[in-house]
Amino acid sequence: MQAYEHHLFLENEKEVQNQLKAKGMEFIEVDKDAFQQKCEEAIYNSLSPEMKKNIRST
Repeated sequence: MQAYEHHLFLENEKEVQNQLKAKGMEFIEVDKDAFQQKCEEAIYNSLSPEMKKNIRST
């Protein structure tokens, strides 16, 4: 059921994007790797000591 719901979500998202593009909206693709590198330290520093231990052990 979860996979089916995800499929429906993606299809709906694509349809909504197409409708918005037809009305003139422009979608900007972001550099996800650059964003991750920029925020990685801040996210890590916001974790509890216990969570940080779990990350280091993986």
